[in-house]
Amino acid sequence: MAADERKVALVGGAMNMARRMSLGVVVAGIESEADYKAAKALGAAHLQGCFLAGR
Repeated sequence: MAADERKVALVGGAMNMARRMSLGVVVAGIESEADYKAAKALGAAHLQGCFLAGR
């Protein structure tokens, strides 16, 4: 996700829409530290993916 600005924008937009609708969001597909940092920068509280599986 982090390597593609369009994907970051899409995830951010989906998160904003979910927040306005009072819905929870789980960001899945976190495969690298860069993905993790990008998701956290967008305000994601719930993350899932291979990068986190070993933690």
